[in-house]
Amino acid sequence: MPLLDGSDPDGTDGDNNPDEESGTPVSIDPNPVIGLAKRTVQVQTLPNGSVDVTFEFNLENLGNVNINDLEVIDDLVLAFPATCVISVQSLTSDDFIVDPAFNGTGNNNMLAAGNDLPVGDKGAILLTINLLNCGPNQIMFTNQATVNGTAPDGTSVSDPSDNGSDPDPDGDGNP
Repeated sequence: MPLLDGSDPDGTDGDNNPDEESGTPVSIDPNPVIGLAKRTVQVQTLPNGSVDVTFEFNLENLGNVNINDLEVIDDLVLAFPATCVISVQSLTSDDFIVDPAFNGTGNNNMLAAGNDLPVGDKGAILLTINLLNCGPNQIMFTNQATVNGTAPDGTSVSDPSDNGSDPDPDGDGNP
């Protein structure tokens, strides 16, 4: 009698001839999940009254499939008053190819085309901007970025940044 657990070397036809070949099915339920955290690393007032602000962006693939076509969008105009002159001082990453044309005031994607994030991988971006003429009473600003990407099956994934350095601060795998 054949075993019902799939361990019968005869296969499924019961002919006592183990010459059948069949593959073992594997089903993967794709679950694309990406997280983004943004934190202020340094604020430095310069002699001319302008301020250099350095931000760190941390990305993490928390899903079970690679995420392709990454974008990290940061629209700086939304965070600062119209009087502020915003200029990018530096945009760097050891993990991603950055877009040198990023300015946060029209070209809002920090990453060049073709970036991806493999399953379980993390990466970081550092951005330093200079703010000039924001006004004497302007001392607190709030800014949020968004990460977007595409799973291999074409599913879009996105996550607005959490404040801090951990894209999944509660550790539940869902940013």
